[in-house]
Amino acid sequence: MDFVCIMRRIGLYILLILFVLAGCGKNKHEFTIKGNIKDGSQVKVILAKLTTKEMVIMDSVKTDKKGNFKITGTIDNPGFYILRTDKSRYINLILHPGDRIDLTTSLENFDTEYYVEGSRDSRLVQVLIKNQNKTLEQITTLSNQYEDSKNNPETYSENKRRIDSIYNKLIAKYKDYSTDFIYENQGSLASLMALYQQLGLHTSVFDPVEDIAIFNFVDSNLTVRYPDVEAVKSLNKEVVDVKERLKYKNIEKNKLAAGTVAPEIALPDTSGNIIQLSSLHGKYVLLNFWASWNGSSKKENARLKQIYDKYYRHGFTIYQVSLDQNRNSWVTTIKQENLPWINVSDLKYWNSVVVPLYNIYDLPENYLLDKTGKIIASDVKTDEIDNQVKEIFRNK
Repeated sequence: MDFVCIMRRIGLYILLILFVLAGCGKNKHEFTIKGNIKDGSQVKVILAKLTTKEMVIMDSVKTDKKGNFKITGTIDNPGFYILRTDKSRYINLILHPGDRIDLTTSLENFDTEYYVEGSRDSRLVQVLIKNQNKTLEQITTLSNQYEDSKNNPETYSENKRRIDSIYNKLIAKYKDYSTDFIYENQGSLASLMALYQQLGLHTSVFDPVEDIAIFNFVDSNLTVRYPDVEAVKSLNKEVVDVKERLKYKNIEKNKLAAGTVAPEIALPDTSGNIIQLSSLHGKYVLLNFWASWNGSSKKENARLKQIYDKYYRHGFTIYQVSLDQNRNSWVTTIKQENLPWINVSDLKYWNSVVVPLYNIYDLPENYLLDKTGKIIASDVKTDEIDNQVKEIFRNK
């Protein structure tokens, strides 16, 4: 075989190798979603990517007369996506490069009764959301019962206690389920969705400060597997920030230990009058940090009112500092909830002077002070407040 023939053959081999490599590269990054929507003839189907800041439309197609559609595209990294026919109904998907997804659903039950193959992560998300929706339905039922109970003043208090008890158990049960889900699927991006679930506008299943251990668990697993995924990077940054805050908080904790004098606060109330914390010397004081935009704070206010009503005649009061930014929201909430104690704020949100002074990282935050302004207890939970105040006034 002469030299030219050899080179031609080598050239053919090189071309063949390049063709195969090009094909492998394409398959590696390309994804396909094939679907069928029962009774969904000529329906517009939209695929959108969810980023940490926005939703970006990737593609849109129309189904054929039989409800079939196909969407293809290329991606470099796994990510979170939604497939929707309208703004209110959508299917959550986690796409990986190379995924070949088959999806069947119906137009009537597009987002609730669908079946997905070819994506384990997307199947896990479906299971997660299905259980979340069941819990949300139960919460809605309780909410309706609560509204109905307002019509009967004689049994309102008893019904509220019963409903609150059931609600708290529901939340705890779902948190346990979500925790198990995360540990069982530790290498899946679905665990990240589980971490950031909400059971209402102000009710997150997990709190990054209180539940830093599980946030750290998800972060340590996903950062190794998906270092370039935007949502994983965002989680990692949050975990690092929270760890630093907690580390600093532990260092600063000794400055606010029991027996030390509470740092002075002098801020305006809703009428603009400057009220000093030290002006309450001679009374036992609950120093409470809250905000009208914080759901946990607003729930705690109802409990604090019960404690205040029981003990204010004996020399107990509350000095409440808001981390609000909107004056109208702050004042309106105080009026609507009929908060009878002192309420002050500089309306500077997390830039308030009290944040570094009292090392505040989460809301609500409580300090119990004695008659001389010394700290009796810090980071006190609502149930502990009731017990501690009861003990203070036991013989009075």
